[in-house]
Amino acid sequence: MGKLIDHGVLPASIAWIDPEFTAGDLGAKWRAVPSNTSVKLFINYLTGADSFRFAHAPHFALNDLAPTDTCLLGDVADPLVWITGQLCAQVSALRTRATGLALHGGRWEVQTELGEITSKNVILAVGSVPKKLAYPWLNEIPIEVALDPAKLAEQPLEGPPSRCSVRRTPA
Repeated sequence: MGKLIDHGVLPASIAWIDPEFTAGDLGAKWRAVPSNTSVKLFINYLTGADSFRFAHAPHFALNDLAPTDTCLLGDVADPLVWITGQLCAQVSALRTRATGLALHGGRWEVQTELGEITSKNVILAVGSVPKKLAYPWLNEIPIEVALDPAKLAEQPLEGPPSRCSVRRTPA
C-alpha cells in the first residue's frame, strides 16, 4: 500500500478492504512467536515508505532492541498496527470482507459485506486457514496456541507422555 502511494497512486483512488486492520494474523495471533528477521531489517521496512510516516511514530519497544538481534513478532506488530492507521487515514479504508470478485467489461467488481466496489485494478492479499484433522478422538492444539508459550502452558496435556510432529505438505 505504501509503495503504491509513494509511486504516485492517489490515495483517494485506493479502497483497502480488511475486517480488522490489525496487521493480520501477525498482529492478532503471532505476537509471542520469535522472528527469524533482524531488527534492522524490520526498521528498514518501516522506514522504507514515506507514506508510512514512520518518522512521526511514537516510540516502540522495537526501537530499543539491538539492530542485529531478532525479536518477537509482537515487537514489530505494534509499529505495523500504527502504520496501518496512518495508511487508513490516507485511503478509503473499509472495515469489511470481500465476498466475491468478478471481471466485467474490463473492470473488477468486488462484492463486500457493505456493497459493491468497482475498479480497474485489484491486488489480492489473502490469508490462509489451517487444515483440520477429522479424528474425533484427537485433541488438536490450534497453531495459535502451539506457538504461544503462555497459551501452550495452559493446555491440559493429560495422559501418558506423547510426542508431536508437524509435517509441511505441499499445497
